[in-house]
Amino acid sequence: MQNAGQRRLNQQANMACIFLLDKQTALFFRSFL
Repeated sequence: MQNAGQRRLNQQANMACIFLLDKQTALFFRSFL
């Protein structure tokens, strides 16, 4: 049970990281265009 909760937390953290990276790359590309 605890393992499942841990996995869900990791998944949310990964989603947040991807979201932040996505925002950064968007800003990065926008500065070029």
